[in-house]
Amino acid sequence: MDIPKGDMLLERLREYVQEQGRELAPGWRVEVKTRNSGTSAGTSDAYYFSPAGQRFRSRQEIVRHLETTAQQSKKVTREEAASNARGAAQKLEKQLPLTLDNGVTVARLGSIGARPSYHSRTQLWPVGYQASWQDAAVGTFHCDILDGDEEGPLFAVSLVPPQADQAAQSLVMARDIDTAWKEVADIQQAGLDAALAAQSKARKPKPSKPASMATDATANDLQPQLTSSNGNEAGSAALPDQDAASGPQTGQAGAGPGSGAGPQQAGDAPEASEEGNGHRASEENQAANKQLPGSAQATASSMGKDQKSESTMKAAHPGAEQSDTASMPNGSHAEADDAAEQPEEVDEATAAKRQLLIKAAPLAGVWGLERFGLADVTLLKLLEALPGVEDQCQEYEYVEQRQGWEAEQRRLQKELDRHSKQATKASKGVEKKGAKLLSIEASAKVKAAQAEAKQEARAAAKRKRLEEKQAEKADLKRQAAALF
Repeated sequence: MDIPKGDMLLERLREYVQEQGRELAPGWRVEVKTRNSGTSAGTSDAYYFSPAGQRFRSRQEIVRHLETTAQQSKKVTREEAASNARGAAQKLEKQLPLTLDNGVTVARLGSIGARPSYHSRTQLWPVGYQASWQDAAVGTFHCDILDGDEEGPLFAVSLVPPQADQAAQSLVMARDIDTAWKEVADIQQAGLDAALAAQSKARKPKPSKPASMATDATANDLQPQLTSSNGNEAGSAALPDQDAASGPQTGQAGAGPGSGAGPQQAGDAPEASEEGNGHRASEENQAANKQLPGSAQATASSMGKDQKSESTMKAAHPGAEQSDTASMPNGSHAEADDAAEQPEEVDEATAAKRQLLIKAAPLAGVWGLERFGLADVTLLKLLEALPGVEDQCQEYEYVEQRQGWEAEQRRLQKELDRHSKQATKASKGVEKKGAKLLSIEASAKVKAAQAEAKQEARAAAKRKRLEEKQAEKADLKRQAAALF
């Protein structure tokens, strides 16, 4: 006769529970349901029901339920829990320094006091507790619980560089254990941002002056008063030889003997004067340019063309200059951008902290309790056995009074998994920035090496030319000595 599937599963459940050190009370039952639709049609699901009617989906879930029920049914007194804690600590036979599974090394357990702010219902904060863990790139992080008076403990984080000649650098000191490590992560983030901003600014090319500005400045230096606002010559005092060579003014030559022209009519005077002044200014500019060096002549000529072009544009668009000026009231946009990109000013201590942490492993999202080593069951058992916990920390409940060590282990692991996911997500941005910074630094080193090689090559070529000249001179001297 075939055994019903439900009875068979119930028998397997009883055997599994016995293997876990528990007993399955009478009254448990199993229901098997077959799926009739969907892609999984034909498969079966097993549902386990306790005597009280509570439903479970797996044998592991049932075992956890039985453990919790056993802990709740067996109330452990404070005296019993304290005695069990001391016995568990002795069985561990752990000696300090103690290295935990997560790599944290505990150097000191510290001491327990009666102040209520140094413990809670589920946590102990022993003053003098010391732990550390290593980062291969930057050194050793030290975590200390310090006396913070009646307000509560202080959680301090410091970093000891691997170099023997460098002293420990205090990073943060906070009232909350998670806040302490969050501040350390913020320092690292700020350091990466500052380093990237500095590298980006160093690589950004400096804006050059427009060609027209450089031409105007050169021409103004060479010929400060070449022409006046009415087109007449204003630089005659600066060029006396030109005045002597040019002879009488054009307006006076028309009235001289043999000119064949009489006095000008009053009505034609303004037009003739403007035309004559225009030709005269052009001739005088050309004459003045002849007195300058070749490069200065080209610059002055270019300035004259630019001024003429600018005058034409102003006449055609009288509002253009005002519009350009209004768009940049306090200078060019480049100056505004440079001002916006100025690095944040920080004190030397903050700058030193940032410089130390930018090469460390990503710290964003780390769990402060875990980094201090206080999320490890082995360590918690040692702390519960410290003198003074039973008598002075009345608010604290031993783990056995709450839910037992197995349940505490699952709770801590679940919390650690949650923080690990958050840390992985938060550290992606830090890793990208760190990789970018390393790439920029490597590129800068390559460029510096190339520049040094070029400089050395130029120096070698210069030395070679100098040696050749010296050898040539020596050869000439020998030839001269042989002649005489």
